[in-house]
Amino acid sequence: MARLFILLLLLAPTAAGQDALEKRRNWPVSFSSARYEIRATCAPEHARKLADHMDLVFDTYVKLFALRQVPSKKAVLVLFKNVDEYKENPGTPEGSGAYYDPNIKYLVGFVEEKRMFNVFAHEGTHQFTDLALKNMDKAPPWFVEGIAECIGNSVVQKGRLFMCAKNGVIAQENLPAIQQMIRDRSHVPLKDLVQMNQATWDKRSGEMYAQAWSFCTFLLAYPKYEETKSQIPNGKYWSVLSNYIRLMADGKASAGAAWDASFQLNGKPLDFTVIEKEWAEYILKMENSGTLADKEFSIGKGSLAVSPQLSVAVAYPSKENGESVALDRTKGPYPLVLFAADAKDASYKVFEWLAQELPTYGFVTARLSGDAAGPEDAPRLLAARDALLKRNAAADPAWKGALNPAQVILVGHGPGAASALAAGADATKVSGVVLLAPPSPLKIPSGYKGATLIVSGADGVEVASKIYADFKKPKYLFSVAGLDKDFLPPEKAGEAFVILFGWLSYRYAGRDDWKGGIAGPEAQQKLQAGKYKAWKAEE
Repeated sequence: MARLFILLLLLAPTAAGQDALEKRRNWPVSFSSARYEIRATCAPEHARKLADHMDLVFDTYVKLFALRQVPSKKAVLVLFKNVDEYKENPGTPEGSGAYYDPNIKYLVGFVEEKRMFNVFAHEGTHQFTDLALKNMDKAPPWFVEGIAECIGNSVVQKGRLFMCAKNGVIAQENLPAIQQMIRDRSHVPLKDLVQMNQATWDKRSGEMYAQAWSFCTFLLAYPKYEETKSQIPNGKYWSVLSNYIRLMADGKASAGAAWDASFQLNGKPLDFTVIEKEWAEYILKMENSGTLADKEFSIGKGSLAVSPQLSVAVAYPSKENGESVALDRTKGPYPLVLFAADAKDASYKVFEWLAQELPTYGFVTARLSGDAAGPEDAPRLLAARDALLKRNAAADPAWKGALNPAQVILVGHGPGAASALAAGADATKVSGVVLLAPPSPLKIPSGYKGATLIVSGADGVEVASKIYADFKKPKYLFSVAGLDKDFLPPEKAGEAFVILFGWLSYRYAGRDDWKGGIAGPEAQQKLQAGKYKAWKAEE
């Protein structure tokens, strides 16, 4: 899914928040670094580490933007001790990880181990250009946010800051997202991206950061994926981008004129058909630990005989691919996702595909044998559940305690949806049910209390919406534009998989970073953009 979506937003804080920060004098920690005035409520060592890092980032700003004169007045950086205190600040924009307030010129954030340096480097780009390069406010959003992402995606090596780190935190977040967008053909064509205005960007901003990052990275580094000797990559199109930056910084040319003058090689305008192809191939071939940031495991495969008449195909997280290889127990106990049989005469086996993908993300899956989903799948699903949990409680060290009995999720597609729902009636045995392209009518069992995810294609939106209305919360509905009841075409089925994975991760794997895409603004944006025919969530 797209950046497994934490947004770094340049938002307007409230007047009360501005006054509170600007008038506050009792900062527990206050000092000056080479480039910044630091005001903090955290431990002094945290503030000092951030100040030292931001001094390096500032020098990179100067070099990247070819600044002729550094502002004489130091920029202000505010660092709260934790996210709770940050949120209590009256001016904090909802959902932000840090923010730049253009009214009082403050850069504000909180202490956070993994992303603090990267978030401040990104938002600090907005502060720097506002203070030192006023004409940059004319630049289009793909550049403003894309270049900020590239600076945020930096690492420090031997006291020097290097941009476009292939394995930087932001690259790890953005790369899987933009790769999926390219595969799904849901990205914005580059010729449209570079002309996108702020209003259009704002409507789609949750998914645009990853693409803007990828395009700026491409312009900086292509054909390399990172530069280990130069702080700023010097790729094939770096001269193009550097000329664009220079013209925008000078302020003597409009964004359009700067584009026309700079986006050319050897005196010829760049051919965006060529650029689009180079960019897409470059990004799809890029690899970092982010492409496996969620896909942490290889896939082990096996089977379990539930009864003489029933066996289930089991797939599970492992350190190597193969049949009967060892379960990777480093992250257990794992949620158990049980699939009914694939729908009869389906164009392709949806559950066979899904059941093989989810283990790479930390789920154990089991799929009923047979090729005709029907009413008999309800008792078979429960029998499979009981057999797997019995093995989970037995003395076998390979599987003992590997599953979380409180996290059993059933999935049914088409006719099998009714079976999954019927089997999920007992909340002591099943915690959630996923209904893919459910048929109508669909009877909800008496006393059903589980979390319910409904995913349909565009041809099933009315039925899915009616079924959704009958459930109690927590309940979630997604109808994917361009997807049919057989979950074709494949690129749209990929979107459905992202929804399923995101929901499972959010509900059962403690991944709150998926909430926005399942029950928050990112899902709403996709609905508004037409990617979903329907989306609803009640928790």
